[in-house]
Amino acid sequence: MTYSVSLSKLGFPRVNDVAVLVVAGLLALALLVGSRQRTKSEGGETISNEFGPFPAVLLFTSAACENCEPARQLVFAEAPEIAKEVVFDLQPGLFELVRLNGVPTTIIVDSTGLILSRIEGVPAEGSVAGLRGDLE
Repeated sequence: MTYSVSLSKLGFPRVNDVAVLVVAGLLALALLVGSRQRTKSEGGETISNEFGPFPAVLLFTSAACENCEPARQLVFAEAPEIAKEVVFDLQPGLFELVRLNGVPTTIIVDSTGLILSRIEGVPAEGSVAGLRGDLE
């Protein structure tokens, strides 16, 4: 005689339900991380001429930021001729001209001052160099 017990009758979700939830959760996490890593500008947002000349890769940092040094190394390695750092402690007024959620934030700006992309946090390796293609 064999006994079989359905786990769903004991209140446990079916394996298919769990798999669907795991996949949905991973997809949501991937979308969240991707949107924080690279967000295309919408609506033709431009940046003040005070940050020029353009094109430029602007890195917004602060002295108390632990992640700013790795971001600085990457940005200046991938875009040395057009990278500019804006340090809050030295230029707090410039931070008021840009909508930022935190530091480090990297903003890619074309020759007209149009913001092409924002990267919040430490950029992934190759991301700044990849976005430079949009400037040429």
